[in-house]
Amino acid sequence: MPAHPRRNAIDRLVRQKDGKLKLRRQLDKPVVLVLGTGWGAQSLIKVIDTDLYEVICVSPRNHFIFTPMLPSTAVGTIEFRSLLEPIRNCNPFATYFEATCDAIDPDKKVARCTGAVAFRDGRRPEFEVEYDTLVVAVGEQPSTFGVPGVAEHAFFMKEITDAVKLRRRTQEVFELAALPGTSEEDRARLLHFVVVGGGPTGVEFAGAQAARAPWPGRFLLQPWTRFEADFHQLLGSFAIQSGHEFRSAIHPYPAVAAHSTAR
Repeated sequence: MPAHPRRNAIDRLVRQKDGKLKLRRQLDKPVVLVLGTGWGAQSLIKVIDTDLYEVICVSPRNHFIFTPMLPSTAVGTIEFRSLLEPIRNCNPFATYFEATCDAIDPDKKVARCTGAVAFRDGRRPEFEVEYDTLVVAVGEQPSTFGVPGVAEHAFFMKEITDAVKLRRRTQEVFELAALPGTSEEDRARLLHFVVVGGGPTGVEFAGAQAARAPWPGRFLLQPWTRFEADFHQLLGSFAIQSGHEFRSAIHPYPAVAAHSTAR
C-alpha cells in the first residue's frame, strides 16, 4: 500500500541554511500550488488529476463555504454546518496547509507561508513551498460601496463567523423588541435595518429577516443599482403583504418605497 500523500509532503520538508523550512518539489510530477479554498480553488481541487500533478493548497480557512446560503444561516433557516465542506474531503490526494501566503517569488517559484494557527507563546510556523504552477484563488473583500461608517459599524456577510455574529445580534434585537416593557419608540428603532448592497444577498437577507420579525419593521437597501429590475415587483408585493417597509436609499423613483400602513 502506498504511503499517505500528506505524509509524503511533510517528509519533503527540508531546513535551509537560513533556518527556514522549504517543501521541495517531487521529481516525478509538477507541483500545482493553490491559494484559497473558495469557489475557484475548491472546483479545481476536486477535479484535478493527482496522478499527473501534486496538488498543495494553502489557505487560512480549512473549508469551503456555500456562500449563497449564508443569509439563510444568519436568520436561522439553515444551520451553519450545512454550508461547509472540509477542503481535505474535496480531494484526499491533495495536501492542505492551514496557513497564509505572505510573499511569492515568481522567479524562483517559491511561496513563503506562515501558519494560521499559533502556539501558546504566539509563535507561528513559517515555511516555503516550491511550485511549478501557481493558482491564486483567494477571493475578494466585501465592498462598502463608499458608504461612510459601514466598515466601522456594519456586519458583513462573507464568512460563517459573520453569519454567526449577525444571527446572535438580530436575535437579541428581536427578543428585546418583544419584551412588554419596550416602548414603541425603542421598538421602532430596534426593528430599523440598513442593508448595504441591493444584490441577491442583501435582498434575501432583508426578506428573510422581515419574515421572522415579531413586528413590522423598516428595511433600507443601499445602494440599489444592478439588480433593481429583478426585485422591484417582488419586494413591493412582499412588503404590502407583510406590513414591512422597504426603501431604496438612492433610487429616484418613489414607487420603490413599497410599504403598507397596516401594523
